[in-house]
Amino acid sequence: MKQNISGLLDRYRCADWNTRLHLYLQYPDLRAEFIEIDRIDLCREQEDRTRNARCISTVQKSHFFGVMAGCMRRLCRGPERRTT
Repeated sequence: MKQNISGLLDRYRCADWNTRLHLYLQYPDLRAEFIEIDRIDLCREQEDRTRNARCISTVQKSHFFGVMAGCMRRLCRGPERRTT
């Protein structure tokens, strides 16, 4: 029986949303374990989103400061002289 429960929990971990719902409804005794698996998955997804957002914002900041540095150099150079 223990092996069967372990197999069901593994199946739940690998399942899509629809299959998870069916397993949740079919095995009420395992609902606490199913909820814990869902909680862990949601925490991982949230950590991934946060990590990706941090990386994107770092890239955006470095791009912004690079553009600003170029603008400041052009402004500090003064007017360009044209020769005709």
